[in-house]
Amino acid sequence: MRTATVCFLVVVLRANGWAEVDEIPLTKLNLTLPALSRVRAATDAGDADRAAAELLSYFRQRTAPQWYFAADQPPPPKPGAADAAAEKVLRREYAFVGKPATLTHDLDWNANPLNDVEWPIELNRHYTWVALGRGYWNTGNERYAADFVYQLRDWVNDNPRPTSPRGGRYTWRTLECGIRLSGSWPETFYRFVNSPSFTPEVLSTMLGSMWEQADYLAKFPSGGGNWLVAESAGLVTFSILFPEFTDSAQWQKLAFDRLSQEMDRQVLPDGAQVELTPHYHSATLGSFLAATRIAQLNGVPLPGNFGAGLERMFAYLAYVAKPDGYIPMFNDSDHDDAYARLRGEPLVTRPDLRWVLTGGKEGAAPGFASLAFPWAGQYVMRSGWDRDALYLAMDAGPYGLGHQHEDKLQVDVHAYGRSHILDPGRFTYAGRWRGHFVSTAAHSTLLVDGTGQNRRRTPSSTWVTDHPLPNRWLTNDDFDFAAGSYADGYGKNDDVLHVRKVFFARPDYWIVTDLLLGRDGYTGEHEAAVQYQFGAPGATADEKPHLVCSHNEDANLAVLPLAARPLEVDLHEGEDNPPAGWIGWSLHRALKEPATMAVFRQKGAVPTQLDCLLFPYRGADLPPVRLEALPEHGTKGSALRISTAEWTDYYYCAHSEGGAARFGDFETDADLTWVRTDAAGKVVKAVSEGGSYLRRGGAQVAGSGQLSPSPVTKDGEGRTVEFDSAKPGKAVLDYGYADGGGYLFRVEQDAQPGHNTVSLPDLLPELRYVYRLRVVADGRTQVVQRGRLRLPPPRKFDFEDGTTQGWEGAVEVDKLGANGSAGALHLASDPATEAQYVSATLAARFTVRRELAISFVYRAPLAAGGDWCYTKLTLQDRDGMDWSAYFARAPIRDWQKVALTLADFRGDTRDHPEQQGKPLPVGTHISRISFTQRKGVTTQPVAAELWVDDVRLAVE
Repeated sequence: MRTATVCFLVVVLRANGWAEVDEIPLTKLNLTLPALSRVRAATDAGDADRAAAELLSYFRQRTAPQWYFAADQPPPPKPGAADAAAEKVLRREYAFVGKPATLTHDLDWNANPLNDVEWPIELNRHYTWVALGRGYWNTGNERYAADFVYQLRDWVNDNPRPTSPRGGRYTWRTLECGIRLSGSWPETFYRFVNSPSFTPEVLSTMLGSMWEQADYLAKFPSGGGNWLVAESAGLVTFSILFPEFTDSAQWQKLAFDRLSQEMDRQVLPDGAQVELTPHYHSATLGSFLAATRIAQLNGVPLPGNFGAGLERMFAYLAYVAKPDGYIPMFNDSDHDDAYARLRGEPLVTRPDLRWVLTGGKEGAAPGFASLAFPWAGQYVMRSGWDRDALYLAMDAGPYGLGHQHEDKLQVDVHAYGRSHILDPGRFTYAGRWRGHFVSTAAHSTLLVDGTGQNRRRTPSSTWVTDHPLPNRWLTNDDFDFAAGSYADGYGKNDDVLHVRKVFFARPDYWIVTDLLLGRDGYTGEHEAAVQYQFGAPGATADEKPHLVCSHNEDANLAVLPLAARPLEVDLHEGEDNPPAGWIGWSLHRALKEPATMAVFRQKGAVPTQLDCLLFPYRGADLPPVRLEALPEHGTKGSALRISTAEWTDYYYCAHSEGGAARFGDFETDADLTWVRTDAAGKVVKAVSEGGSYLRRGGAQVAGSGQLSPSPVTKDGEGRTVEFDSAKPGKAVLDYGYADGGGYLFRVEQDAQPGHNTVSLPDLLPELRYVYRLRVVADGRTQVVQRGRLRLPPPRKFDFEDGTTQGWEGAVEVDKLGANGSAGALHLASDPATEAQYVSATLAARFTVRRELAISFVYRAPLAAGGDWCYTKLTLQDRDGMDWSAYFARAPIRDWQKVALTLADFRGDTRDHPEQQGKPLPVGTHISRISFTQRKGVTTQPVAAELWVDDVRLAVE
């Protein structure tokens, strides 16, 4: 144990066998407070020992501020009693993230005996001290107090406060400081403060370290997410519990200001937290609540936005949860019970939430079953609110601020009291298993040629939305429908799009349609593999018709696939190399279990299509059910018949721009149609969306039967559609990809008489779209306009708006650009003597023509000692091959203009020597552009540094 100075009191505290604590500033305590008059008198008299004793006496006697129990009211002592959890701590027997290990008595606080970073992180949250404190509280066993004192002193002396942020490895991460100050340290303070072992010297050590941690949090906040909320909750807690410090008032204001700001920044209007991870939503909610509870307990006013923000967070967690109360394990989540988490929370008072959480014993029933979280992009379909209800959650949202998985468009299915299809969870943050559980290959979505999604390489500015997503969502008493798409590429391939549509025939089954489309007319051949991760082992597959069924005693799920091409079905369960077929139930218990992964594969030219009937049922025996393709079925539209002994359903969903379609003996102009007939063939239910008629044998079945006048056709470029309306009403604009998939997105707004403009969010550059505009007025819906849209990609970059304009990497915008302009792209690494690279990348799709021309201005003024570098512009094609033009091999201090043409680019792929130096072929499909600088080895630390401005791409 080495010694360190804790800056707290200007008293010399003799450590009674410990290292001596030096004199330190008394200014940290407000000794003008009347309650500290005895401490001040002793200090003024120069009696250090008495000052320390008076301070301890003060803290033992004070009754406010309050913690959650009174420090002077423990249970009666139990002589000779022992506490099992505390005894393990005495023996240094620890189990973190489900992994047990025994450490030496003299602890190494950075010990990582199992090579898992979460292990020393958990060690330094000091919940083991809470175990000692509760053991002491319940028994009065002084050994627990003595060991706490030993560990406290050991930790403080071994881990001095870092002088800069991100110092101290595991011991001084700001997240751990916040967790300690809002939980483990205050609790242990109140548990032990009246112990004989808790001497004036211990008080000095503990209060001094808490002050240092609070000061560290005040000075070095993290950038956001759950970390910043946890840090601020710790700072709030310390400042409320210890108002005797002169900094406490300003720290309290600072922390509440941060929390108020983060409540607005992190809690989306639909209630989801921006990491889009139900587990970290709950963790962040816990930090907000920690600050709320300690403030309310002590009569401290809360920021005005706390009430509404907390209510939104409560509602999200309650409504995204499955019928059994557990969350879907989206992103880095565990199998957590949300209902148990919320049920006992006194701040959850809204009647609908009380009803859901208590199974109808309190409150009032919600007026809905299914709902969308449009900012999170999560869509929940339910048959009801009972524990046996059918439930499906689809994740069609953004990547999220942190803790992300490559799992867009996955589904999670629960029915009749059991989870059947699951997100596999997080399991671990260490080793190869981490790579598996975050990968597309672990999730119930689609792989292309064995490769997964690439959202991690997209601009971080797109990872959280600032508007509700336009994904098409329909819900009514008879059905739910959700659509989503993924367009960020698979592996090195950017030429395909994945579209998923989910239809819920309430309360019986789901139809999931997966389309793999080519971009801009691309028709290359690929293998498309649709995966379903079951929740238990033992599922089996029939060779024909490739039916996959789970095998449980209580409830099961059948997946019936339908494809026009030959289909292969593989089942994987508990495989290690490569990993496949696992559910990671818990990180903290290190619990993963084998479970069947069903994979449906088909090969061929895009577009490809797979329709799957997800049919849940009670008991072990699958009732007779059949899925058939009607003659009109294909990539232009799913036309299906689903039949049982009691009923036959007809389903049609258009995957093109629409128009008249036939399926069976029905015809419609709708995008979506569902008909149920009884055993005698009589129509008992018929619903349609996006059309004017549904007929059977020429007779009207549903819809108004009134055809719209021929709509105006209007094509354009940009993010808006303009139209004229004769009457006031509601404008409904549906749009989708011109390459297929049908109308996947929807925006709605009021229509005014005369000229109107509708904005279309989330259009992707270079993709072509189709749209249909309807106006609802006087109870009648009319299609008034159709057309095609294209958003031209940016080809000029001047950075004068203060943003990187889509360029990603170690980049920022310098306020001073070339020739005095208002901005330039600045790339920089940290100074170092070894070779350093710095790069900025732009997603830009185009086909190389002979007229290729790229121009820009740049400067690369390396610091003294940096005599050599190279700087290049690289075009990366869709196969991952690099084609580079080297335009500088020495530092350049003044702005220089560069104009590159096709002849300047040569093969530059490191692991493909056969390509290096070869000319860039006309017709190559480019997906990315990068500026890169490499500075050489230097005798002094030098940063790689590059400024770029006025970039012009002539690549059409």
